[in-house]
Amino acid sequence: MGTKKNSRRAVAYTGAGGAIAQLAERLLCKQEVTGSIPVGSTLLAFEGSYLWGLRQKIGHDLVLTPGAAVAAQREDGKVLFARRGDDGTWCLPGGAAEVGGSFARTATTELREETGLVVREDDLIPVACFSEADRHTLHYPNGDVAHYFSMCFLVRRWDGEPTPDGIETTDLRFADPTDLPQPFEDSTARAVELLLAYLRTGTFQVA
Repeated sequence: MGTKKNSRRAVAYTGAGGAIAQLAERLLCKQEVTGSIPVGSTLLAFEGSYLWGLRQKIGHDLVLTPGAAVAAQREDGKVLFARRGDDGTWCLPGGAAEVGGSFARTATTELREETGLVVREDDLIPVACFSEADRHTLHYPNGDVAHYFSMCFLVRRWDGEPTPDGIETTDLRFADPTDLPQPFEDSTARAVELLLAYLRTGTFQVA
């Protein structure tokens, strides 16, 4: 009985509807996907990942997912935002942790992959953690449910020039964090609120 049930759930996840959630769950700044779905290397990169393997076993059940987001800030105070390749909304660069990773390693890896900026873990400034269930538990179109626990870092030193990867990110823009580019991703807006609170107070934010 258990084997047949798991098999049905795996098929449901890897079907056409599952492809939507597979792409969405690769990104930290999450939202139900309503735009066009990039194909090719994006989905292939997700297949075989830790989260992909977990979904094959548990289907659509709730998954607790750690991850990190990064605010790269210039001397003029503007922060780098990325335009998502799936639904066109703007967000902070970031992503979910992989096996053997850490919050810091996830932050540096995702920033490099999505923006081309290279930072050292020593240059990451932890500013906030956010995990409120009501804002960070998301229900995807195919039935997947995920609750995200994220660490937000600030960085002011890096190597390289901002360059979108053309898959997860299609555009990059430095903008005033009090005047966000639109449309802006809802759950990431909470991270920006916490970032601004940290910049005002110098106190690590918990939400």
